[in-house]
Amino acid sequence: MEILITTVNITVKGKNIPAELIVLKNSRGNRALLGVDFLSKAGIVLDLQKKHWYFSTYPERKYNFIESPPDINAQQRLVVPTASNPCQLRENKGASLSSLQKVKLNSLLEEYENCFQPGGEPTPFIENKIDTGNHLPVAVPPNRLSPARQ
Repeated sequence: MEILITTVNITVKGKNIPAELIVLKNSRGNRALLGVDFLSKAGIVLDLQKKHWYFSTYPERKYNFIESPPDINAQQRLVVPTASNPCQLRENKGASLSSLQKVKLNSLLEEYENCFQPGGEPTPFIENKIDTGNHLPVAVPPNRLSPARQ
């Protein structure tokens, strides 16, 4: 899964705070999870005992924790452009391939797209073996342990 990073301005009570967000490509309907780094950057102080928060620059103005989030209209939503088919050669890959080879590879990937879907059962067509020669596989702890700890 491709991970994208973007910086957006998040407005909290009229104050714009730039925040770096991680976006999972091809995932839909996700909400942002803002952490301690965001709270610190914004200067937000949480008073858990009294169930309110405030900006460190204006400690006299308090905001309650329980407040419904505002509706987000379509213009405010972050749109991350994605390929029409996620099963294509990425732009930054295949640098050594010619244009014709890239087209052929994309065609092959699209044709067998169902083979590249996440999940599913392991394939019965391939079996992994490790040749240890005439020796038995090593089955001992990787670190030395005292006899008392073994």
